[in-house]
Amino acid sequence: MTATVGSGSVVIRFEDNGPGLPADAGTIFSPFFTTKPRGKGTGLGLAICRDLMAKMGGTIEAEGRAEGGAVFTIRLPIEPLVCEGGSEEEAIE
Repeated sequence: MTATVGSGSVVIRFEDNGPGLPADAGTIFSPFFTTKPRGKGTGLGLAICRDLMAKMGGTIEAEGRAEGGAVFTIRLPIEPLVCEGGSEEEAIE
């Protein structure tokens, strides 16, 4: 799902029906946190996503679904595109 909130931000939600979040879900955005077996993942993906969202002025959150799975919600500010030496229309092309 994607939606705008007022005129200031866009919200993007990703949902799945997988195993859900671990009991210590508060740590899933920490660098090197992984639920995978040793040698099967670095645990950097969600930490990198969180840092990228923050650099763009946004956030990423995760919550478990009652019926199983997880929901990730990204919120990003809506700002006009700025192109060095060009217009907003040129930036879109």
